[in-house]
Amino acid sequence: MKNINLDRINIILATDCGSTTTKAILIQNIDGQYRQTHRGEAPTTVEEPFADVTVGVVNSVTEVSELAGRRLVSDDRKIITPANGDDGCDIYISTSSAGGGLQMMVAGVIREMTAASAKRAALGAGAIVMDVIASNDKRQPHEQIQRIRELRPDMILLSGGTDGGTKTHVVQIAELIAPAKPQPRFGAQYQLPIIYAGNKEATSNMKELFKNEFELSIVNNLRPTMEQENLGPARDAIHDHFLEHVMAHAPGYNHLIKWTDAPIMPTPGAVGNILQTIAEKQNINVVGVDIGGATTDVFSVFDGNFNRTVSANLGMSYSISNVCAEATMPNIIRWMHMEMDERELRNRVKNKMIRPTTIPQSLDALVFEQAVAREALRLAYIQHKEFATTLKGVQQQRTVGDTFTQEIGGQTIVDNMKLDLLVASGGVLSHAPQVQQTAMMLIDAFQPEGVTALAKDSIFMMPHLGVLAQVYSQAAMDVFEKDCLIYLGSVVAPKGNGTIGEPCFQYNIRGDTLNENGTLAFGMLEHYSLGVGEEAEITVDPSKEFDIGAGPGRPVTRIVKGGLVGLILDARGRPLSFFANPTANLEIMNDWVRKLGLYPKVDITKYDKDPETGSVETSKKAQAYTPGLEISKRTTIECRRVLPITGNVLVKKGDIVEAQTIVAETFMPGDIFPLNLANQLSMPPGDVPECVTVNLGDKIKDGDVLAETKGIFGMFKSIYRSPSSGTVETISDITGQIILRGEQHPVNVLAFMPGKIIDVIKDQGVVISSEVSFVQGIFGIGGETFGKIVLACDNPETVLTPELINEEMKDSIIIGGARMTSEAIQKAISIGAAGVISGGIDDQDLKEILGYDLGVAITGSESLGVTLIITEGFGDISMAERTFGLLKDRVGTKASINGATQIRAGVIRPSIIIPVDKTDSSEQKSTVYEPGILEVGVPVRIIRAPYFGDIGKVHRLPSKPQTLESGTKTRVLEVIVENGDILTIPRANIERIEGHDVK
Repeated sequence: MKNINLDRINIILATDCGSTTTKAILIQNIDGQYRQTHRGEAPTTVEEPFADVTVGVVNSVTEVSELAGRRLVSDDRKIITPANGDDGCDIYISTSSAGGGLQMMVAGVIREMTAASAKRAALGAGAIVMDVIASNDKRQPHEQIQRIRELRPDMILLSGGTDGGTKTHVVQIAELIAPAKPQPRFGAQYQLPIIYAGNKEATSNMKELFKNEFELSIVNNLRPTMEQENLGPARDAIHDHFLEHVMAHAPGYNHLIKWTDAPIMPTPGAVGNILQTIAEKQNINVVGVDIGGATTDVFSVFDGNFNRTVSANLGMSYSISNVCAEATMPNIIRWMHMEMDERELRNRVKNKMIRPTTIPQSLDALVFEQAVAREALRLAYIQHKEFATTLKGVQQQRTVGDTFTQEIGGQTIVDNMKLDLLVASGGVLSHAPQVQQTAMMLIDAFQPEGVTALAKDSIFMMPHLGVLAQVYSQAAMDVFEKDCLIYLGSVVAPKGNGTIGEPCFQYNIRGDTLNENGTLAFGMLEHYSLGVGEEAEITVDPSKEFDIGAGPGRPVTRIVKGGLVGLILDARGRPLSFFANPTANLEIMNDWVRKLGLYPKVDITKYDKDPETGSVETSKKAQAYTPGLEISKRTTIECRRVLPITGNVLVKKGDIVEAQTIVAETFMPGDIFPLNLANQLSMPPGDVPECVTVNLGDKIKDGDVLAETKGIFGMFKSIYRSPSSGTVETISDITGQIILRGEQHPVNVLAFMPGKIIDVIKDQGVVISSEVSFVQGIFGIGGETFGKIVLACDNPETVLTPELINEEMKDSIIIGGARMTSEAIQKAISIGAAGVISGGIDDQDLKEILGYDLGVAITGSESLGVTLIITEGFGDISMAERTFGLLKDRVGTKASINGATQIRAGVIRPSIIIPVDKTDSSEQKSTVYEPGILEVGVPVRIIRAPYFGDIGKVHRLPSKPQTLESGTKTRVLEVIVENGDILTIPRANIERIEGHDVK
C-alpha cells in the first residue's frame, strides 16, 4: 500500500469491477464529513472484444466525471491522482469479482476441523470455495484425485495437523494433490500457487512434494492447537497471491494495479470488511446478505467473530433452478398468496435459468420470484449457521446438568435473538418495487427474534467502502451510515409457537410520532409507520410460551428504529410454520399481504408525454440488453478447435478438412492409484521403503509384487501385489504410500465442421473457416454429433411425439416442431438417432429423461445416446417459422450439432452447422441491421411471460422508463407481433433475432 496522508484526503474515487458491470462512486469531504456524491457505471470489459478491465473502469469513471463536473480521467485514459483544483482525486481504490472472482480449492485432514478452518480462511479472504478435500470426506483416494484434476482453481490452501503433532495425514493429502497436477484457471502461463498453513513439522515434506510445477508459500499454521484458530496469515497470503497471480493475469489488471493506491480486494472480502468495521464501531451483532444471480453470500459478526459463507448454487437467475430443486416447489408455493400451476412455474424457472437477465413484467411473476428468493435466502442462512460455529474438536466446559447432552464444540455462534442489524443487498432485495417487500423477504427468510433493525444497501456501495475501510475507516463509516444504508425500520418477533388466534404478546409503544398499545394474536402481523431517523420505546409482554429476549413470559423494553417501512410486529412465531392445507395456507398468506400492503395496485401510465407538444419521446436506437441467438441461412464462421493440454496438430494451414477429420491429438496423464502399503502390510509408514521391491519409474503390471516383508526366520512373509498396471511415481516413508500412474489416455479433436484451416495454434489446435447455415439454440443436452437432417413434423406448431419417429431416422438429426415429449426422446434413443431439434421441452419431461432435476445450465457431458437442442425455451412453444424454414430447406444435408450449454462465465449456446452449396447463388449474404442494436423494424423474440415465445418487430422505443404491472420501473419498447397486436415489453425481456440475412 502506498503511503497516504489521511489529513489530505478530500476526494476519493472507488470502483467495483463486477462480473457484468463496473460501478464507480465519488466520495468528497463536505464540511468535515465524507459523503458519497456521484455514481456511474459501465459494462465490465474483461471479455473480448475489449479484453481489458481498465476500459470499463475508465468508462464508469468518465460518467462520474461528467456528473461531478470534475476531470478524473487524463487524455491518455488514466485515473488522475493526486487532486489538483478541479482535476483528479486524492486516492483511487478498487475491488473486483470480474472473470469469476477468486476461486479456490481447500484441503485439510479432518473436514470438520482443519479443513473447516481452511474454508473459513478462504471465504473470509473473499474466495469462492470450489471444493473441500479431506481425509474423511467419504470419497475414495482415486475419486479425490479425479476431482482435484477436474478443478482449475486460482490457488489451493492446504492445512492439517496441530504444530508438533503427527504429520502423516497432512502429507497424505499433499501426496494426492502433487501427482494430480491441477492446472490453474488462467492456463499454463504461471505455476499454481499452493499455500501451506498446517503442521510446521511437515514443512520440509511440502517443499519436496511441491518443488516442481507449483509455487509453494508456507505460512503459520491456521490451527496451531485444537483450541486456537489463526486465520490471519493464510488470509494475507491469499490476498497477496490474488494480486500477483489472479489479477496480474486477468486482462488489463496489470495496469489497474498500478493505478490504485491500495491493494485490489475481492468484492466479497471488501463487503465482509465493512460489516466487521460497522460491528466493531457500533458494538453490535450484524448479519448481511448479498443475493446474486448465481450465488448468495451471507456475512455475520457475532460477539466480534466474523464468518462468511458462499452458497454457490443458490441464486436468482443462473442458479434459480437449483434453488427450486433444493427447496422443492411446495416450499416455494407456500409463500404465494395467489394460485399458480406448478408445471407452468417449473417451465418459468428453467426459462429464467437460460435467459438470466429477464425481469418480472406481471404481478404473478414478481410474486413467484420473491417466493423463490425467500427460499434461496432461507437455505443460504441455514448453511451459514451450520458453518459459523465454535471450533470443533475443542472440549467444552460443562456442568453436571450437561452430562447427558455432551457436545465437542461445533455449536453455531449465530443467535437470532442477539441479532441487532440485518442488512440486505442484491437485485431481488435492493430493487424490489416496494420497500415493504424487501423487509418481508428478510423477515420471512432469516426469521429474526427479539428486536432487530432492518436495512438495505442503497446502491451496492459496500464493496467500495470495504476497501476504503482498509485505508481510512472514518471516511468509510461516515459514508456507510449516511449514504450507504437505507433503514427500513425494525421488527419485533418473539420466539415460540402457539395456537392461531390465541394471545401472543401485549405491547406498549411510546415516541414522539408513534403511541400505540394492544394485544397481538398468534399468527398475525401488525404494521405502524415510524419514519427515517425516528425512534420509539416499546415494551413487549409475551405470553408464557413466548420469549422476546429475557426468557419465556418475561417482558422486555427496547428502543426501535424507524425507516421507510416503519415498525413491524410479528406474532407468527419462531420458527415459522404453515398449514398443511393449501387453501388455509393461501388464506393466511393473503392476510399477511394485506396487512403489510405488499402488492398495492399499480397505476400504469402509458408513457410520460412532453408537456408542450404532447408527444412521447422516443429513441431511434438502443442497445439490446440480451444477446440474440443467430439464425443465418448463409454466413462465414470461424471455429476454434483446441486440445485440453498441449499436443500435436495433425493438419497445416490451407488444408481442407471434413467435419470428422482429426485435426489434433494429445495424451492425457494416466489415472493415479494411491496404494497404502503401511495399512496393507500392517507396519509403520517409515518401515515401508525397506520392504518395497520396486523403484521409482518402474513399469508395473497387474499382479506384480510391490512389497514383501522379511517375516520371521524367513517364514510368514507378507506379499503385496499390485492391483493395477502403471508406473511407480512416488514411494513415501511418511505415509507408507506408493503411487502408481496408469497408461496415458489418447484425446483426439475433430474438425466438427467442414472447411479450410486458416490458422494453426502451435501445439494446441487450429482455426477453421467455412461458409455454412448457422443456427444457435437456446438450450441443449449432450455433446457433438453428426447426421443427416430429417423432418418429423410438417410445421413448427406440431408437437413431436413418438408416432412421428421411425426406424429410417437412425443416425439422423430429427427436426420437430413445437415441444418434444419425453416419449419422443425415448423413441429417438431406441432407434439410434444422432440428435433431436425442436422448439421446446417441458421441464418435467427433461427431468424424466435425465433422471434428475437440472440445477445449473452447464451441459454437454451427458450420455443419453442422443443430443437434444431446443430453439425457443421450456414449455409448449413452437419453433420460430424462420428457424423451421431454414432447417426444412436443408433436409437430406449432413449437419454438425452440439448441445453443450453454459450460461455464465463464458456463454456457450447449442449450435447447428450445415454446409452450404457454394455454387448456389440464390442465397446472398446481407446485413440489414447493426448487430446488438435495437431499432424500429428489427425482428425480436419475447423471452418472458406473459407473452413468452411471441415473435415480432420493434415498433417504437420510448425513451423514458415506464412502470410495469409488477411495480418495476424500467425501460420498455413496443413490439408489433405477427397477429398485428402492439405489446409493451421491458427491454430486458426481448432478444434480437441475429443473423446475416434478417429481413
